[in-house]
Amino acid sequence: MGFMITIFIIVGVEGGIRKSMINTHVQECPNCQKEIHYKRIYEFKIAEFYKTTCGCCRAKLNAKKYNYKERFSGSNNPFYGRKHTKETIAKIVSKTKGRKLIGAELEKSRKTIELARVAKKGKGNYALWIEKYGKEKADLLYKEWTKKLSLSRKGEKNNMYGHSPPIGSGNGIGSWYRGLFFRSLKELQYYIQMTDETKNKCILVNKKIFRINYIDKNGINRTYLADFFINNKFLIEIKPKDLWKTDEVKRKARAAVKFCMKNNFIYKLIDIKLNLRVLEQKYLNKEIVFIDKYKIRFEKYLKK
Repeated sequence: MGFMITIFIIVGVEGGIRKSMINTHVQECPNCQKEIHYKRIYEFKIAEFYKTTCGCCRAKLNAKKYNYKERFSGSNNPFYGRKHTKETIAKIVSKTKGRKLIGAELEKSRKTIELARVAKKGKGNYALWIEKYGKEKADLLYKEWTKKLSLSRKGEKNNMYGHSPPIGSGNGIGSWYRGLFFRSLKELQYYIQMTDETKNKCILVNKKIFRINYIDKNGINRTYLADFFINNKFLIEIKPKDLWKTDEVKRKARAAVKFCMKNNFIYKLIDIKLNLRVLEQKYLNKEIVFIDKYKIRFEKYLKK
């Protein structure tokens, strides 16, 4: 049986305390009674109607139903008794992942494999380099390795490229208000001012249509989302004034201005003062809900 949670609830479970998520819809798995959380109401309704099972149960069913290891092993394999032609083998070898390593390249590959094998046993690459080359060269190798690793995960190569930062990331005090997540108290304060006090149409920006591309100081492609879209006209970024002159903020602002000119919008960089009385009152009325780690920080912030 499914049930919907629209507020922050604490439920006792077998002597322990479990905190439910906000604005999530929960469906119990018909097989193992495990809770399945859905972010969207239509997904929840479909799962409830079709009595959808959890991922673990589906995986077990598929493993039993489609037993590929038994179905395609030995004589059941379509390629059983056949061999690749010389032309096919040559094509496979010519590929990057399947090419035959020779000479120095082969030796380098063996060293890499050996380092990885030893590292798995509890000895990192840096420790091995110190033993083999001495600390001075090991420091240079480590610096070069970390630089390559960092570059391999930046820009378009990063798994999070083009996506909004995950909830709970960043240095701001994150909170939920009216089903929306805000990454800082200033963003929350601004939203409250726009919607409760001045009655403006304020949209929290999280859609792809507002995604702005820019290039950072290292020449790497990155994406940027502003904070709010006001009255279908103004694209707003909330940022402390002491950060306005930083290189990253300047680059984002230039890219945002160009984006707004193309779409007939106006970009504004804004800093606001916090009204702790308003935030504290809404917090006490349970209108604002903080993630645990931010709740402690907010309460300390109020005592200052």
